[in-house]
Amino acid sequence: MTRVCFDDADGSALEILRAKTVCPPGYVVVMHNDDFTPAPFVVALLRSVFRMDEAAAVSTMLAVHSRGAAPCGTYPRDVAETKLAAA
Repeated sequence: MTRVCFDDADGSALEILRAKTVCPPGYVVVMHNDDFTPAPFVVALLRSVFRMDEAAAVSTMLAVHSRGAAPCGTYPRDVAETKLAAA
């Protein structure tokens, strides 16, 4: 909790308590390489499902192709599961 104190115009003090926001843990969605899916389809999938621009999608596709797997994004669990199902 963060405590913030202010002096009001009449000299009285105001006190505000702020709770810290806790972010949910992030889950990394990883795309793996296969020998059957064409590169233009992978780029289109990254653009539509993961909302990447053209350059980021091509870069991620090439990383998947060369390394065998690459992260597509980090999301809260329910969003990661939804993106996984859509992909």
